[in-house]
Amino acid sequence: MPLTMEQSVPVWQAFNQLHETQRDGLAVVDVNGQLVGTLEASNIKSITRRNFSVLLRPVSEYIQRDRHYGWWCLPITVGPKESLLQLVLQFVSGGIHRAHLVRRDGVPVSEVR
Repeated sequence: MPLTMEQSVPVWQAFNQLHETQRDGLAVVDVNGQLVGTLEASNIKSITRRNFSVLLRPVSEYIQRDRHYGWWCLPITVGPKESLLQLVLQFVSGGIHRAHLVRRDGVPVSEVR
């Protein structure tokens, strides 16, 4: 089961959850549990003294901020009808290292790293 965090929680809480669970990433979901993004421990590198206050903002705003700067893209997902070959091709061609397996309704059920 993937680690998930609702997009309205503060960024600091999401990073704290990563630390406490010793995970390197989590699935960001909306109020319906549908995947809207991914937050990885390495994302904390973008936080500086100048923008430290972003830690108090909701995760959704943090993701939008990163999207504005081109640091973030839609999460890679694999649905129930996609093959292992399709997943491997996404990893290789996209240079990614995490994909979420989602149900038909977009709710993450697992992750592949």
